[in-house]
Amino acid sequence: MKQGLQILGDFKNCRADKVYFFDDKVLKKEAEKIIKKSGFEIVDFCSHKFGGGGGISLVFLVSESHVAIHTWPENSSLNLDIFFCNYSKKNEMKARRAFEMFRDLYKPRKVMRKNIKRHY
Repeated sequence: MKQGLQILGDFKNCRADKVYFFDDKVLKKEAEKIIKKSGFEIVDFCSHKFGGGGGISLVFLVSESHVAIHTWPENSSLNLDIFFCNYSKKNEMKARRAFEMFRDLYKPRKVMRKNIKRHY
């Protein structure tokens, strides 16, 4: 049985530029950089921008699973879901590195993180 690492993160009271909470094109570009620097190929992408000053949701399908981002501009927070399975190689360090790069981008004052070992 193989396993992979899924990291769920809640970033609270972020000090990042507000553009990263509202502009799906800007966030897509930065997230693509992070995913590629982590060593993954993006195979598909979708996003949704919520009206009335709401945030954005972006989902990237990557070569070995997914990255999902949901922003909450009204309280400068973000929910992050990173899952890189170990189908063809060990990817746990890449998942951790991607999480850290998102944390560096958003500069949260508080981070709630949960690491889940997924079996398949």
